[in-house]
Amino acid sequence: MSSATPTSTTPTVARSPFNDTDADIIIRSADGVDFHLYKVVLAKASPVFRGMLTLPDAQGQGEPQVVDITEDADTLEGLLRFCYPVSRPVFQSVDKLGPVLAAAKKYDMPSVLEDLVRSFESLLPTAPPLRTYTLACLLELPDIARQAAKLLLGDPHCFDAEPMPPEFRVLPCEVMYVFAVYRGQCLKAALSVVDDWDWLLTGNHNHQMQYSNKGNPHLHSTWIWLACVDCGEDDTREVWAGKRSGGATLYPRKWWARYVKGVREALTERPMPRVTGEAALRERALSEAASCETCAPKAPLELAEFSHSLLKRIEQAVNKVSGSSVPYARLPDVLTHPV
Repeated sequence: MSSATPTSTTPTVARSPFNDTDADIIIRSADGVDFHLYKVVLAKASPVFRGMLTLPDAQGQGEPQVVDITEDADTLEGLLRFCYPVSRPVFQSVDKLGPVLAAAKKYDMPSVLEDLVRSFESLLPTAPPLRTYTLACLLELPDIARQAAKLLLGDPHCFDAEPMPPEFRVLPCEVMYVFAVYRGQCLKAALSVVDDWDWLLTGNHNHQMQYSNKGNPHLHSTWIWLACVDCGEDDTREVWAGKRSGGATLYPRKWWARYVKGVREALTERPMPRVTGEAALRERALSEAASCETCAPKAPLELAEFSHSLLKRIEQAVNKVSGSSVPYARLPDVLTHPV
């Protein structure tokens, strides 16, 4: 920011309401647009702008002081609309929002920043997650970065996108390393839930294994894919349903084992809880279960119950992931708290 110097092109005047003829200061954008403004408004909006008003006037001819800034006209107008009693901009993309948000941080405008962060959050569900994550990191917005990182887990092909997010040109590589570590930890947490077979028998659900006085299991009390003995079993994984001296070795039905395998494969690509409830995974399993007279009546309801419980348990496990503690001086604590 400095007093204006002669340029080879004639500046244009900004559109209303930033073209008042009685304005007492002119802020000139990087692309040569003059915003005719009022010092009192700028001073109230930003301590940085307030400091600009003390710059010596190189013109000294009684005309409004002209101060050059590095933001372009679109960014400056977007920022000033939060300071003037006019309609505020509605941002449809992070491309438009990012520069204005950066300017709000640069000029120390916390109330404007709060509004812009809310706008940023509203764009998260529809914006490319890699872009929102890198932009949030660049702007040092840890809460947004965590939310974006969580969404980025669901995009296994994010690095195939073109063009490259412009933030990559200035962000240190630690930013993506932090995400890679976070993703790995989320995957590990999710798979540990899927592989917790003890929960099938002893978990807090309606299908806990019941036992006789002698310790023998009552198969009718547990999940149909463990109780059934009429259709194909998956003999690669066994469940010990023992208690005291009695007990039994149970093998899940193949149709359920294939569902679990599909969940594991889906989580490996996208370590997000919602993949457990994907209809395609359940439908394939249920189409196989339908051929068994024992499984067919109970499989749809019980698999839906199991899928819902699995989702909730994975969600809890993933939400406990604290990410990486890799130091990053410009962005402390990006992923060092649960997302």
